[in-house]
Amino acid sequence: AGVAPGEVALLVERGIDAWLADVLAAGADARLALTHAEHDLSTDLDLPPAASFAALVQLQAGGRLTATQAKIVLGDMQAGVEGGDPAAIAAKHGFEEMAADSLAAAVDQVIAARPSDFADLEAGNQKVIGLLVGEVMKATGGKANGKDVTALLRARAGLS
Repeated sequence: AGVAPGEVALLVERGIDAWLADVLAAGADARLALTHAEHDLSTDLDLPPAASFAALVQLQAGGRLTATQAKIVLGDMQAGVEGGDPAAIAAKHGFEEMAADSLAAAVDQVIAARPSDFADLEAGNQKVIGLLVGEVMKATGGKANGKDVTALLRARAGLS
């Protein structure tokens, strides 16, 4: 998983190393699980059951939740919302994977609204992609998956 010794030490220091081992045993992607455990998990609250946390990570790994959405769902899981069920919490928030045609329409709207920025991308200026992705995220109310948006923008610009 490309885990650095310092990351492992942090988990041990926080007392969640055994819990995270259970999360990984439940099938969670190691890198995503570690990232959430390190940055988003509150050890001041009860830890969610390992299987529930693994299910949350699997939702994100499968593209059904963005990283931002997963963070929100994790906060609700720790607060006991919907019994800590990540899928139920995601549904409650309306976090559903965008249909490909809806995502494509949002990307095309942003391209039409920002033709000079898109021309810069077509010319190879990779710095502008973040701005365009941000505009798509705004247009979709944060429901778009940033990786999918980036891939679509790159394809539209002939860079993929």
